[in-house]
This record gives sequence, C-alpha cells and structure tokens, in this order.
Amino acid sequence: MKGVQFIIDKHGNPTSVILRPRHMERNMGRHLRHQGNRSRQARDGPYTPWETLEAELDAKLAAMNAADSAADDY
Repeated sequence: MKGVQFIIDKHGNPTSVILRPRHMERNMGRHLRHQGNRSRQARDGPYTPWETLEAELDAKLAAMNAADSAADDY
C-alpha cells in the first residue's frame, strides 16, 4: 500500500505502522465516525452485543420447540 510502512519484529510479525499524514487523516476520520456511532448507541439506549442476542434467541427457540414436542406427545 502506497504511503504506508510496516515495522516487523524478527519473527515477521507486524509491530507498528507508519502512515503518511494524508492516510492518517483519512483513518482518523473513519475512527472518529466509528466512535460517534458507538456514543450514539450509548446515548440512544442500551447496546446488546449480537452474540448475546443470538444466544437468547436460540434459547427461546429451543424452549418453543420443546413445548411443541411435549404438546405432540399428548
């Protein structure tokens, strides 16, 4: 990527990045927009991570299926 340099350790793992000011401004803008979205979520109401919602929905679906199975047994 032009204008970006990576610094790597002796194992080849990236440890740092050097950005040209133009790239840094663009990335900071993205970061600030992301932070604005997060603060808007906090302001507008509680935020529940997708994993939590998914687990709750799976549990409710399993309970509904179990109730339907029990009803079919009678």
